[in-house]
Amino acid sequence: MKVSKIKIRNFRLLKEFELDLEDNLSLIIGKNNCGKTSLLSILEKFIGSKSMSNSFSYDDFCVDFQNDIKEKVESNYVLVDNDLINPIGISMKLFIEHGEDDDLSNISEFMMDLDPDNKFVVLGFEYSISQDNFKTLKEKYNEYKNNHIEMDKNSKSKDELAKNYFVDFIKSEYKKYFRISRKSIAYDLSKKEEKDNEFIDLDKSKISLNNIISFKSISARRAVSNVESDCTLSALSSKYYEKVEEDDNEKSAIDEFKSKISETDVDCQVNLTPFYV
Repeated sequence: MKVSKIKIRNFRLLKEFELDLEDNLSLIIGKNNCGKTSLLSILEKFIGSKSMSNSFSYDDFCVDFQNDIKEKVESNYVLVDNDLINPIGISMKLFIEHGEDDDLSNISEFMMDLDPDNKFVVLGFEYSISQDNFKTLKEKYNEYKNNHIEMDKNSKSKDELAKNYFVDFIKSEYKKYFRISRKSIAYDLSKKEEKDNEFIDLDKSKISLNNIISFKSISARRAVSNVESDCTLSALSSKYYEKVEEDDNEKSAIDEFKSKISETDVDCQVNLTPFYV
């Protein structure tokens, strides 16, 4: 049994993101600020150590989504049925593929299809706003805006202040309206895609994910420049071996080891950093 694909929408740099995973090891390499940390972060928030609480911040919404929700709230926009299938907010889907020899007892509650050829379970995670909460948000924002317009009416910079009304409001209030939800989504084997309108609400059904998936991450300590500053790899190793140096013979071996570590540290100085799955 394996996670074969990850789909992410509207999270930081990952506006529309799709990743196919290899059977044993997936290595993701990219320059800084290309989304590697964003991928780790959303996994941590939905299925990792932060999943037991709402750890999303307003800045987790991608910039395009922030502009989109502002436009929707400030206009006469009304949520339609399609918004309920593709919710307004952040989403992540994990595609789990099982094989002939896998024990299916742990995933039986998540299976949406009895077709023996359909070997996919799709788990959906959302941080989104419901129809009722969207309506309430609009009402509360209009109250907030009207009160501030009245207070700021004599200000010379009232036009500039008005531009910030929504941002100031949503940054302090968004957690009242956005909620985390978890689903098991049907998979169309013939089209090889998920069917968003067919799902089991895992929260309402009180189905736990503990027996099906677990996520752990190991954070890397990063230095601005290992060449010009205290090298991360060699510095950490040196600090460790300072604790265990005992006699001249050990000191000589450790000095040689630290020298090799320093050389490796320089050799590894590239503009690409890896992410392992």
